Amino acid sequence: MKKLLTLVVAVGCSATISNAQNINWRSFENHKNVISANFGLDNGTTFGVGYGRQLKTWFFPILVNTEFSIPAGSEIFDDFKLKVGGQAEVLHVGNFSTTV
Repeated sequence: MKKLLTLVVAVGCSATISNAQNINWRSFENHKNVISANFGLDNGTTFGVGYGRQLKTWFFPILVNTEFSIPAGSEIFDDFKLKVGGQAEVLHVGNFSTTV
């Protein structure tokens, strides 16, 4: 019970210093890297980490990212996942952004 309470408090405290799940394109003026950690309940419990890097282009910013996750079961390499992708901001009006 104490371990669960410690975990809940740690996650709650980290939420106060973390950024939103969605990308804040205006924050990339000073920071070009994105590091993420995730927990999921797809068809099982999974834990994952990810890394993204912003590429400067002349028409719109692009974020290229990769993510690796593993299941929390007894066979670690039973259902691992590797994703490579990207996001691009195609429209910016005031505080509104549209990404693809």
